[in-house]
Amino acid sequence: MSAIIYRERIRPHIERELERSAALEGLGDLSAAFHHLERAHVLGQQDTHWHATVHQAMLGFATRHGDTKDAARTLPERQHGWREHQPTKNPADSKRFADIDRRSAFRIIFRAYPMKKLFCLITALLISSPALAQNFAPFELRLQTFEPRIAGARLRQDVVLKRFSLSPQLVQRSRNFAKIATALNADLERVFGSLEREAVDARFAQLPNGNWEARQQSAWQVDGEVTRKALLKAIIEGRETADVALTVTRPRRNVEDWAAQGIVQRFGGGESAFYGSRGFRVQNIVAASRILDGAIIAPDGEYDYNAALGELTPAKGFVDGYIIASGTLKKEIGGGICQVSTTVWRAAYLSGLPITARSNHSYRVSYYELATPRFAPTIGFEATVYAPFKNLKFKNDSGSSLLMQVSVNPRRLTMRVDLFSAAPQRRVTVSKPVYFNVKPAPAPRYQADLTVPLGRSRQLDGAVGGISVRQLRTVRFDDGRTLTDTTRSTYVPWGAIFLVNPLDPRVAPKANATARP
Repeated sequence: MSAIIYRERIRPHIERELERSAALEGLGDLSAAFHHLERAHVLGQQDTHWHATVHQAMLGFATRHGDTKDAARTLPERQHGWREHQPTKNPADSKRFADIDRRSAFRIIFRAYPMKKLFCLITALLISSPALAQNFAPFELRLQTFEPRIAGARLRQDVVLKRFSLSPQLVQRSRNFAKIATALNADLERVFGSLEREAVDARFAQLPNGNWEARQQSAWQVDGEVTRKALLKAIIEGRETADVALTVTRPRRNVEDWAAQGIVQRFGGGESAFYGSRGFRVQNIVAASRILDGAIIAPDGEYDYNAALGELTPAKGFVDGYIIASGTLKKEIGGGICQVSTTVWRAAYLSGLPITARSNHSYRVSYYELATPRFAPTIGFEATVYAPFKNLKFKNDSGSSLLMQVSVNPRRLTMRVDLFSAAPQRRVTVSKPVYFNVKPAPAPRYQADLTVPLGRSRQLDGAVGGISVRQLRTVRFDDGRTLTDTTRSTYVPWGAIFLVNPLDPRVAPKANATARP
């Protein structure tokens, strides 16, 4: 039989004896612990690697417990090769070995056994060399958990499996001493740090193939104490793996709650663009979108835009911006949030949901006629809000809860609102708009602004004519029902507005100064 085959055959038997010895040493039963070392020594006598390994363990045992006589006994006797050295009957020898300290044990033993110096030195080098570590069994620390997601209109559980290889030398050292080695403990801290993470709310995203799926990130907290105990137990018992003790916390907005409410696929959506918007307008759009994102409308519930948004305050991120009021532009907190209400209305309208409250702007606003890469709106395809007088409301008749997901792209200046629920079970078509009652734009108007030099002007808004428009929406349900409704919008003519110095004669009497936009 080759030496390699023999070495592998005796490996489990010797490792079992060494593990039992380490466990008993940890319990304080030194006599029984050393007995298992002796059994391992007998098993490994015919193999150089295992013989050297067991002698290392015996030497470590003896020096840990202050018995340098036993330390000397663990090295080979000159006459009998690798047979264990028998206790000396010479009292002088006993005293000589008892008096030496641990640090000088190897040196004294080399002097006592000059013919074995070379072999002892080779053994010591092998014990400390990385090559010997390759003979130790590999050990893995594993993390296995599950992360749910929604795909294909159903909840799925993805297996998360992470493996970390631990140093065989440090594992062996931990086995010999029956406690986690200091260097291995440092490695564990690095592993634990790489695993711990914060929770991230669930969110639907569109895949390259056009399908939608919802993913989340659960928070992970490693229980270091429990993991270390399990690891040490596995090492002592001779197992090759141990599991990380992990506390998993689902995010506040998670896919399991959504699936339980029937929110499993995209129901519909809408989008808009706001190219050319000033900073205040972009900021208000982003602030409103953050508040509305993630709203869930109960089955048969009514969505109230103004109630969902609440009071517009600086604490919520809103700033002053221009709004249309009393036939002109004036500054008020939250200017620009109609971009959000328009996008929400488009999502509900194009999804075939019943619209219970909607108003158009008094004048045409160019932002709501801008096309996006996937949608070209017509005149009148918008909705204004101004609490408490004008509001946007719609009902959820999907039969399941309805999730509203709002996304803003500040770089491209576009936004979208996507609705998620159960299968839509309806098809929506919108007719081409019918325009009538067209009127030309009136003459320009001038507003006072202290920041504009006398004789100069700055255009605040462009001219646009008046018009009326109506569109027909048809909703055909899978059960055979068909519903139709007509959306009407009327816009009065709007003259261009210029900002000029208050002393400019074109300023209308009693005009109030307007702050810089």
